[in-house]
Amino acid sequence: MVEDGEPLSEDDAHILGLESEAITGHTLKLMMLERGDQPLDLDLLRSTVADRLAGQPRATQRIVQDAAEQTLLTEVRRLPEAVLRELARPSRRSALDQTVGGARELAFTVLPMAELKAIGATRPHHATVNDVLLAVVAGGLRSWLSADGAGVGRLRAQVPVSLHHRDESAGDMGNHDSFINVDLPLAEQDPVTRLDLIRAETAQRKQLDDAQELFDLFHALGRLPYVGAALQRLAGSAREFSVAISNVPGPAASVEITGRRVLHLFSSSEPAAHHALRISAISCSGDIGIGLCTDPRALPDVAGLADRIDASYAELHTAALG
Repeated sequence: MVEDGEPLSEDDAHILGLESEAITGHTLKLMMLERGDQPLDLDLLRSTVADRLAGQPRATQRIVQDAAEQTLLTEVRRLPEAVLRELARPSRRSALDQTVGGARELAFTVLPMAELKAIGATRPHHATVNDVLLAVVAGGLRSWLSADGAGVGRLRAQVPVSLHHRDESAGDMGNHDSFINVDLPLAEQDPVTRLDLIRAETAQRKQLDDAQELFDLFHALGRLPYVGAALQRLAGSAREFSVAISNVPGPAASVEITGRRVLHLFSSSEPAAHHALRISAISCSGDIGIGLCTDPRALPDVAGLADRIDASYAELHTAALG
């Protein structure tokens, strides 16, 4: 450890431990700017970012793997394979359960926040924006993976949940996240019924405080290296969920880059071992940008999924709002 360094948190160390030669854990942010009369001034953009870095010390830090974060990785690799085989045996192999290599293909689409809220407000039990987003994605996956969804049935999604408190300072903002698993009813033909089923399940998870309970459990068992790591592996296995779908808040107000308004903001994250599709959503001034990332050799035509998500949104919008 370097003299002025600090150890990674347990959550950060676990995320780093998931990286491999094929999966680097990188994330991408893509911005679409309004047209201008002149080319974008890249020198001005670079200098502006450099000037602001001094006030964001976290953005200047880098990871140094010393002999000790190696001990962690060694322990993970030495987990009893027999336990993992017995606990993580897939009961049904998902179409997304594919070996992931180093190739990547991306696609993006945008949904209007106000319309998602309006759709959620039509339901007898109010559905959140995230519920509606999951229902739209479910409809897209339904038609992308199978002609009528019948061949897929249910697809379990892991939905990350931030456990940060609003009063935390920027210096405290390491990873402090958990998750809930939600069954996406792809076999259900009616888009509104799909939404109601998803809303009912997420509401139950929130009522039971599953995300906090799982966070506490993982951290308690983290003191027992073999048991804790085995449980983490089980939670991340293809048996437990098929696709990760994240949704994080971005800037609520309009933002500019060197004088040009940001029209859309997108986020994209790496797929994981045996989870060949990753779906990431982020909001920005009234829209939600959805980023899709796959290994095209495992799951080709991710652009087709973006088109199916658009069609799914139109179908749900018509069914809910007319």
